[in-house]
Amino acid sequence: MAQNIKLKRSSVRGKVPTTAQLSAGELAINTVDGKLYFERDDATVQSIITTNSKTTGSLDIVGDVVITGSLEVSGSTNKLIGTTELYSNASSSVQAHPVVAVYEDTSTPALNIGTDVRYGVYNQSEYVKEKHGRVTIAPTSSSVVVQDRTRYAGMVIDYVLKLDSNLRAGQLLLATTNAETKLTDVSTTDIGNTTDLEFTSSLSGGNVQVKLNNQGASNATITFKAVLLNMLEGIPGAPVSCTAGMDVVFVVDYTGSMGSAINTVKSSIASIVQTIITESAGDYRLGLVLFDEYTSGTTSNYSTKTAYTSLPANQKYVNTGLLGKYQWITAVEKMSTANSGSFISQLNLLNTTNFPLGSGEGAPEPGGMATDRVINYDFAGAYRGDVAKLVVLITDNAPGGNDDTYNATDAAFISQLTQDAYDNNVQVLLMRTGDGSYYDTLASGSNGIISTNFNPGTIQTAIEDLCTSNAS
Repeated sequence: MAQNIKLKRSSVRGKVPTTAQLSAGELAINTVDGKLYFERDDATVQSIITTNSKTTGSLDIVGDVVITGSLEVSGSTNKLIGTTELYSNASSSVQAHPVVAVYEDTSTPALNIGTDVRYGVYNQSEYVKEKHGRVTIAPTSSSVVVQDRTRYAGMVIDYVLKLDSNLRAGQLLLATTNAETKLTDVSTTDIGNTTDLEFTSSLSGGNVQVKLNNQGASNATITFKAVLLNMLEGIPGAPVSCTAGMDVVFVVDYTGSMGSAINTVKSSIASIVQTIITESAGDYRLGLVLFDEYTSGTTSNYSTKTAYTSLPANQKYVNTGLLGKYQWITAVEKMSTANSGSFISQLNLLNTTNFPLGSGEGAPEPGGMATDRVINYDFAGAYRGDVAKLVVLITDNAPGGNDDTYNATDAAFISQLTQDAYDNNVQVLLMRTGDGSYYDTLASGSNGIISTNFNPGTIQTAIEDLCTSNAS
């Protein structure tokens, strides 16, 4: 007569047998969880993989794995061994364009995401980026079809326009810098008449905009695909070694709250400059930018001083903000070759009768705006493409944007500025006290560092360390 062999078992969910309940090689089963357990020779209880169960611990599989159905990975996966291709649901064919395709770097046995990717994008720092859209535009109005940061050097936009029964298809070709845009519209002959629809391009608030203007009597519709092309030097997030040269801009809070610290800051900057000269082997350029704020767009503590009035117009930026506030950004020294002499002369003027300390209105100050002018608008001169690029930001207050108030808009602005710095390999070295901590993500997110005081030592050591790190 056949006999039933029953294993040790439990019908309590989640219950696992102990070593006291099993001998080496003995099996036990949880009939609710559907998991089978055994005791190993090392006196540990292990589970055997079964369907509809959860396995805790590491798993080493040699051979092919075939998964039918969806796959979900929770946690961080930053290394793939061999070749991996992921395709969209539209097709599993090798000829289809993959969503992500990662190919092994033959020089190393493993492939690291972000350094050896051969197809697609570098993290969030795109050389090529696509946008798709469909927009309806009311009569006698315009709509932004594409808007993005001016780090993109060009756009190619395929489009189809419809105005009532009138149609046109075409392609927009756009080239842009921080200073201007050039737009060409190459299109088909109209079906009907679409002359009331015209494209324009412009720069606004650090963005390049492409607009469709509708001067017709009814709604117009555009469907478009825009390809944005980036002309960044090198791989985003991979700064150049200091031995290739250094371009460094000091962005200094010149408001009243810095009164007790400004002379220390001046001395620290002079010491940091000596470190820059040494680390760059003499191939350096220095810039000095001040930020301040007033309730006047024409009068400041230094607006009548020769040290200010003698500066070229393109080194004096006064922004008309909100709530009656004006942000004063001044480039007292633009970057030029080995310019430590003129840089120190300009630095020595600060907090003297020749260039009195500024004011500042309220607590937050326009440090983010000033840093944006340096990184995205070449305010202190354009960075060279093949050198180490640094901003040394010195402040004791939060970014106040154009309204002297820190809010979600400013947080988003700093987030975008962090991406811009990362994309352009500009490392932000932050020297801050007090609410200057609101800039911490800008420093850390751009591969820079944070110093919680105005003394030079931390920054000097950081520059030495960064120069070593960039060279590795």
